Amino acid sequence: MNILFITPGTGSYYCGVCMRDNALVTALRQLGHNAKMLPIYLPIMTDEESVSGEMPIFFGGINVYLQQKFSFFRHTPTWVDKIFNNRSLLRLASHRSDMTEGAELGSMTVSMLEGETGRQSKEITKLVTWLRNEESPDIICLSTALQVGMARRIKEALDVPVICFFQGEDSFLDALDNPYSDKAWMTLRERAEDIDFFIAPSAYFANLMKQRLQLDENNMRVVPNGINLEGYASSVEVPYPPVIGFLSRMMYRDHHPANVTTLTTMLAEAFISTTTNYTEPSYNPFQIQFANNIGVSSEHINMIPVQVTSDANIHSTLL
Repeated sequence: MNILFITPGTGSYYCGVCMRDNALVTALRQLGHNAKMLPIYLPIMTDEESVSGEMPIFFGGINVYLQQKFSFFRHTPTWVDKIFNNRSLLRLASHRSDMTEGAELGSMTVSMLEGETGRQSKEITKLVTWLRNEESPDIICLSTALQVGMARRIKEALDVPVICFFQGEDSFLDALDNPYSDKAWMTLRERAEDIDFFIAPSAYFANLMKQRLQLDENNMRVVPNGINLEGYASSVEVPYPPVIGFLSRMMYRDHHPANVTTLTTMLAEAFISTTTNYTEPSYNPFQIQFANNIGVSSEHINMIPVQVTSDANIHSTLL
């Protein structure tokens, strides 16, 4: 089966969606399918070899931004668009937080969800033309529900089923400034009718999105995310000092420094309460390491736990 994943890239940092799709495409190829991953927005960045190879980038982040802001760029010829789709230029642009932070993307998010009636309709035309001339997919997989705006034109042109993964869209959309947040949810609800099947990473999120988008439960299945365990053998030695890892996603609504420091203070205090019974020298000191994707300065993470744990001989690190 010819399977095409359309995956939003990040350009400069690791993203769970990119890594999930990369692993899925790799596994599907091992099962004998002709699976490919097509990047949109920005180049794909993964912790393994990217399966996207030299696939072109559609909906280049710079072009999408320019088309949103200036009507002139909604009518430029393809050769102009290719200049702004240069991979090095896109990677440079990916470091601009104001182009990737959810709270800044209200009108653009709505426009992308509107698909062929939005300001990036030219990009959909280019994608559909390429799919029709260069690829012959039997099924197309959209990595997130934020891409549903392109489904209608794809199905009309190719007559193939389109499935869509859910992956944390609620936090992103809820963080948009109004009226964009409400408009985005309304548009997503309408455009969800163009999707043949949804896949959610958990029963909780499946129920949440089913309610918020008024979806038929028969058109959704729960498939937990997985990772490739190759190369992750169990350690034969006990690490010293012992380390407890805290892996968390801190979304836009949590990015105010007061929220971040409160969270990390609570975590540090809970950490202390669970480790004070260990008095053996081999368990002293403990370490706790934070790993997350966050848009505020790391000083807000490190400051409070260090104050809280200064008398407990506990080390705090932001990864």
